[in-house]
Amino acid sequence: FHRREQMAKLRAIVRSLATTAYSALGLLPDPSGTRHRDPAIARQMIDWLGVLESKTRNNLSFEESDFLARVLYELRLAFVEVTRPARR
Repeated sequence: FHRREQMAKLRAIVRSLATTAYSALGLLPDPSGTRHRDPAIARQMIDWLGVLESKTRNNLSFEESDFLARVLYELRLAFVEVTRPARR
């Protein structure tokens, strides 16, 4: 029971940071329905998730570690796509 509760809390933290990052990339609307881009905020959320991954390495279950790695991978790809200079 305790382990499942901890996993749920970790997922909530990761989802919260990821949602903030996606919103800062302009991929999700804010609560008012407006889309804004603030790549610096997105980068900060991605960096924080990277720190979380680094500091919890070898302390997470496979499922937790895989979830965090997949979220980070997807966010990093989205960041590159959104911040890439427009092609001519």
